[in-house]
Amino acid sequence: FDRTRSSEGLLVWDSADIVPRDAWLRRTWQEYSWSDPAGAPVLLTRWQELALWEDAIASVECDVLLNATATAAVAAQAWQLLHAWEGPFDFSPFDASEDSEAFLAWMSKVRGKLRDRDWITMAELPGALRKRFAFAERPAPSAITLFGFDEITPADRRLFDAVGAERA
Repeated sequence: FDRTRSSEGLLVWDSADIVPRDAWLRRTWQEYSWSDPAGAPVLLTRWQELALWEDAIASVECDVLLNATATAAVAAQAWQLLHAWEGPFDFSPFDASEDSEAFLAWMSKVRGKLRDRDWITMAELPGALRKRFAFAERPAPSAITLFGFDEITPADRRLFDAVGAERA
């Protein structure tokens, strides 16, 4: 970056804005939220999301659950994976076992509360941002170059394609 700026004949320039994926997602959502505070769902923190999962788990009767806090963390991780890999949210794949049925019940509670309260989780950000860029609610960021990704999930790929990110 510096070599390119120097070869352009510049003597000074802004440093490259290098941030981890999650920080970029949060910042981009925050900028969107500031431009439309009434129309942007509130992004939950990790702790708020875990409390939401714990509440959902506590509201569904279960005879053998030993640790609701640990279960909430695992359920939130499953939620993240479903969004990242654009997994099915129709309920047919979840009919296989008691565990998957329990997760389905918890997920239904979480989704309902997110919708009712106009909240959003980190797992949902790539899809939500992509929709906003697609509908021109917010212009996509200018130049983005991706570094250090061994694998890009389908949700991230679709978001990065929408903003014209280049992979280095």
